[in-house]
Formats: sequence, C-alpha cells, structure tokens
Amino acid sequence: MSKAKKKRGWIIALTALLVLMVAGGFLVYEGKKTLSQGLGSLASDGEADGDGMSIIGKYASEMKQELKDALKALKSGDLETAEEKLGSVSSKVKIVRPLVKTAITFMGRDSDTKAKLENILALVELLDTTIQELLDPAIDFMKEHPISSMKTEQGVDMKILWAYLDFGKDMMPKVETVMDLADRADLSIIDGDGSFTGKLDLVRAVLNLYHQDETIFDSAKIIFGSEGDRLYLLAGQTSAEIRACGGFPGCLGTIRITDGILEFDDFERVNNLLSTYVSAEVGITDREAYLFYDMANYNRDAEYCPDFERVAPIFALAYEEKMGEHINGVLSLTPVVIQRMLAVLEQEIVLEDGTVLTGNNAGMVLQHDLYFKYFGNSYQADARDVTEELFAEAAEKALDMVLSHLSPSDLLRYMYMARGCFGERTLMIWSEDAPVQAMLRRLDWNGGLNTDPWDPKLGVYFNGYIAAKIGMFLTRETVIGPGTANEDGTVSYPVTVTLGNCMTPEEYEEALSRGASYITSYMGSTIVGAAYFFAPAGGRVEGFETSDGSYIDLTEYHDLALGFMPTVSIPLGGQITITYVATTAPGVTAVPGLSQTPTVMNNR
Repeated sequence: MSKAKKKRGWIIALTALLVLMVAGGFLVYEGKKTLSQGLGSLASDGEADGDGMSIIGKYASEMKQELKDALKALKSGDLETAEEKLGSVSSKVKIVRPLVKTAITFMGRDSDTKAKLENILALVELLDTTIQELLDPAIDFMKEHPISSMKTEQGVDMKILWAYLDFGKDMMPKVETVMDLADRADLSIIDGDGSFTGKLDLVRAVLNLYHQDETIFDSAKIIFGSEGDRLYLLAGQTSAEIRACGGFPGCLGTIRITDGILEFDDFERVNNLLSTYVSAEVGITDREAYLFYDMANYNRDAEYCPDFERVAPIFALAYEEKMGEHINGVLSLTPVVIQRMLAVLEQEIVLEDGTVLTGNNAGMVLQHDLYFKYFGNSYQADARDVTEELFAEAAEKALDMVLSHLSPSDLLRYMYMARGCFGERTLMIWSEDAPVQAMLRRLDWNGGLNTDPWDPKLGVYFNGYIAAKIGMFLTRETVIGPGTANEDGTVSYPVTVTLGNCMTPEEYEEALSRGASYITSYMGSTIVGAAYFFAPAGGRVEGFETSDGSYIDLTEYHDLALGFMPTVSIPLGGQITITYVATTAPGVTAVPGLSQTPTVMNNR
C-alpha cells in the first residue's frame, strides 16, 4: 500500500469531530440526567425515563463504532468499506434527528435546556451535511482519481492534480455550507483541546483564499501545466548571506512540466546555471544601481532589490542566457520552508554527512551550524562546495518527501504552511503568465512591494554588503505604534526598528578559528549593509532618527516613498534603533502590516 493511499483525505478531518460528537455531544451536554428527563416524557404512559435514553444511546454507540471503522478504512485506502460505514451512519442520523427534535418540543419551557438541545441538533445537521455534501462525493471522486497514481516512473502526473483542482473548485460552495453550520454550533463540548478547531482552520484557510481570489484554482492549473509545457527555476536562497529580497541563491534547480508530467532536475551551484553579468536588456536604472549595489553588475546579486517581481525575471533571463532554455516562472524558497515542511509531515531528513534536519532545527542547521562545522582551523578550499552540496541535498530530499506525501490531506496542509511562508517572504513565486501573476499579486504571494493603498504594508528590508555569513547574526524587531488621524484623511503611525548583532564573543572566536574569511569576512564581527524603510502605497515616511546618527536619504522607488539608510554598521553585540513616522494614503483606515526581509535569527 502506498504512503499516499494510507493518508486520510483532507475533508475527513471533519469526521474526526463527528466521532467525538456522537460519542459525547448527543448524550453528555449536561450529563445523562437532563436528557433522560426530557426523553422520558416521550413515553405516553409515563413509564421509566430510561427508554428514550436507551434508544439514542444504542444508536450513538453504533454510530460511534461505525465512524471509527470508516476512518480506519479511509486511512488504509479501503474506500468501499468507508462508504458502507458512512451510509449506515447517515441512516441512523435520520432516526436520531426526530428524537432530538421531539425532546426540544417537550423541554422547550426551559430556555437553557432548549438552547443546549438545539445545539445538539445543529451538530446532528453538521454531521449529516458533512457526510452527504462532502464525504460521499469525495469518496466517489477519490475512487475515480486515486491520488496514489500521481507518482509515476516518468514523474508526477499533473493531470490528476488538475482534476483535484477542478473538484476543489466545484466543492467550494458545499465547503462553505459546512463551515457555516460549524460556525453556528457550539463546538466546545466536543473540542475541549482545540484539535478540531485547528482542522477547521485548515479548511477555512482554503475557503478564505478562494474568497480573496476565485481564480486561484484555475491559476494553479495553469502553473501546473494545464495550458502547455512549463519550465520553472527553483532558487534555494539562504538569508545567512542576507539580501533584501530574502537571501542569496546558493543553489538552483529546475522544475519541468512536459505533457502534464512534472519532473525535478538536480540542484546546482548558482554560477553553473546563471550567466555572470547583467544584460543591458534588464535595463537597470541609475536609481537601482544607487539603492541596490551589485544588482547592477552580477545576475546572482539581483536579490539586493527587495522586489521579487523585479528580481525573478532577471534570474530567468540569466538562466536563458547561460542554458539556452526559456523560463516560465521562478520559485524562491529559504531553508525555513524545509523546516516548516518537515514539521507539517512530522518527518526528518538525514544528509549524507549524518546531519539530521527536523521540523525544529532545519533553518538554523542549514544557515548556521553547517558553516561552523565545515570551515576548519584554516580556510578549506572545498568547504564552500561541501556546504552548498549539502544545502542542495536537503532541498532535493525535501522535494522527494513532498512527492511521497501527496494525499488530499497533505496538499491542504502544504497550502496552509505555504500561506504562512508567503507572508514572511521565505517563499515567493513569479510567473510570466499575466493572469497568474495578477492572482499571485492579489494574494500577496509574489514577494513584491506594496502596491495596494487599501491593504497597506510597511517595507523593512536589509542588505548585507559583505559576501560572507555574518548576516546570520542579524536580529530585527519592528514595532508599529498607535495611529493618529490627520486632517487630510491620512493616518500616521510611529515606527521603531531595532537592528542588532547577536554574535557572541565566543562565537566570534570560534568563527576566527573556522574560516573567518567566509563566516565574518574582512569586517570581522561587524555586520555591514544597508536598510530600506518603505512607506505604504500612496503614503509617506518622514521624521527619521537613528541612535548612531546614521544618514537617511528620503527618496522613492517604484512610486513608493522610501527612507534609505546606505550605511549600517552593527558591531558585535550592538544595536541600532531607527524611529520614523509612516503615513497611509488618504482615506485608508486599515492598520499597516509588515513586509520584511526574512532573517535567520527571526526564523529560528
């Protein structure tokens, strides 16, 4: 039996709640006594009140066992048995429902008891609707499209995924109905530990994305090759050598979709896949050359610019110049994504050298520990190659793990995980397909700068100027204070950004003995770079003050007001505080969010 087949379908998470509901919700709201008294009144001759209770108790016990059997069958891939058991549960719901309704009628004089019984009825309706509208159709679909068949000898069959995306789109109205029923019911009696609420959050996240942009399913199909072959560049970036976009692209790979079959090529060092010098075709402006340093010279340094919509096409063109193949899109991810993925799957990766990556340590191991491990008492010529190869191995094994876990449940959890990574810029996507890119921009998955005044974000980005790993010790804290309304309809917010260098003297001494030229470079223990403080779209930034008296240039980029700090120098154990005022566009009352360069220390 394949791993994927053993995983339960994503919508089955709802059934986990219903097992608890039948076992407890029907019978123990206020203890058996309350229901027994009410159900006893159903007996026309006034006989013992246990009769009504025993009827519901009998069905509840049977339904509980059948639901357990259904879940067990679904986990093992036995869809026929699952379907049979759920059908039996549905038939018993039809018997239990009128009994609860009758109890409500006879106990309606007590408003508190009536309310509790009505909530039990709401849970019954939730159970019935979930089975009829979601579980039964999902089982039928999974029978016709077994997700285990996605992984083939040639690669991953995207046609199966296209079918699931179509099915998911069709099911959205029904999912919304179920979520509405769940929102109306008091779930506390069956969700004391909050586990079911967490599962509902996964479903609600997808529903919210659909509400944000109803093209998401169609756009995803395009991304996965439904409208033709695709070749994507996969940039494995590390913020240990920090860049404003999110990290240096230490290794690159490609994703090919040909005739609906997806394959991953091996990861290679960045210089093996990108041409060296920036082409005139890129059109680097004087403003960009001033603000973003080496992006004007070397393709590999394009991510000095914090706008991934600008960076990704430069990477794509550099690949085309070097390799002679057209790139349809670029995906950027940092080791934090690998860590979050391992946490979701509750798995670990063992690298060739014995290094173990888990859902708790992968980010720090890949962006910190390996450098200290492999740069010995004197500079080793192959240490850089070894660490970059280990990084590539980690990325390849993480992708292989994804391909081994492709159940609907896994796909839902990947989406939920990715949503958080998009928000913190540890995952970014660019597509040359204009409708797809528009969708990515609307969902804020594009890693771009703020362009929507009504969804304001402050941009706080940092560039390490030194080609070394000293950036792994950068810390950052950004605090937005309470807003003050202005007469012109704008709102102003005080902002405090604290940049620090958390390297300890002991770590510095160790770095000196382990290849200082790569970990700390010629600046020793000082972090040197530039900082960027972008206003929200249509707004402004002003009133800058720095704790060390550093110069701030008030300028702009892409029609966004910008405070540019060209020289940041943070000594060992030191901090610099920058305060300023950020103001939204007129009429915007939403409190600004934050878009920031991901750092190693802020993602431990």
